[in-house]
Amino acid sequence: MKKVHGVKDSKKLTHKQRLKLFGKLHYHSIYSIVPATVNSINSVGIYKARNYAIASALESLYLQLLGMNIKPEKAVIDGPFSKGWMNYFKSKIAIPVECMVNADEIIYQVSAASIVARIYADALFTGFGSFYPGYNIERNHGSPDKVMYEKIRKDGACPYMRVNYGQSWWKKIQEGKTK
Repeated sequence: MKKVHGVKDSKKLTHKQRLKLFGKLHYHSIYSIVPATVNSINSVGIYKARNYAIASALESLYLQLLGMNIKPEKAVIDGPFSKGWMNYFKSKIAIPVECMVNADEIIYQVSAASIVARIYADALFTGFGSFYPGYNIERNHGSPDKVMYEKIRKDGACPYMRVNYGQSWWKKIQEGKTK
């Protein structure tokens, strides 16, 4: 797999830069995207849903690589995950998993993955904005802003929102305690 020049932590790039790099990464990389859906988050909680999504993506990626006769040494996941969380993966995938804080700033492959994931999420939010107008989803990419707070107070949450996560946050919105 060819390295793409300019890849770095997606948070340090503009949307336009991410789009340009994604176009190149799409042709020069192997990746797997498995989202933690709103339904899974609302039914099993964000941590279990995230774990399942990451394990599924790693398994898919592992199988793609094996099909190319490439045996990966390890998978690196960005973040400060606990040892208990690591044990979850030992039974799910066949390669060692290492969690590293700021891996997206240090490791090229994790930086590239952060770009692919951000572009995917941005595309989802833009699509959701078409179905749920007035929440400002296409501009805020799911991060709450004044427009979203006002729309939630007026019309309630739309189906893409994780209403079973952060109950105290939702209560504050309804009470008008957030901006």
